[in-house]
Amino acid sequence: MSQPDIDLYEVIRELDSGRTHFDRLSGPVTQALSHRLGLDSEAIRALFDNRAERERNAPRTGGPAPDFNLELLDPQDSGASQRCRLFDHLDKPVALIFGS
Repeated sequence: MSQPDIDLYEVIRELDSGRTHFDRLSGPVTQALSHRLGLDSEAIRALFDNRAERERNAPRTGGPAPDFNLELLDPQDSGASQRCRLFDHLDKPVALIFGS
């Protein structure tokens, strides 16, 4: 009798979101995941526990942005460092551009 196909992408989505915990997975699923990721069970458990914790603490779409403090780029590269805090600009729109 052959094993049913395991949708590892769905398993990973469930683990990432925290809807499922690694300890709740069946043996064949943990073996398939271990084989696919090249990690042992403890490493996989730690990986997804950390990812689920980050997801629980992440800002939600449509929710308030967390405050942060960034160093401003100096176009003249004078060495003078200026900082910008998000909460200093609550009275106007703010656009963040990430790139290199």
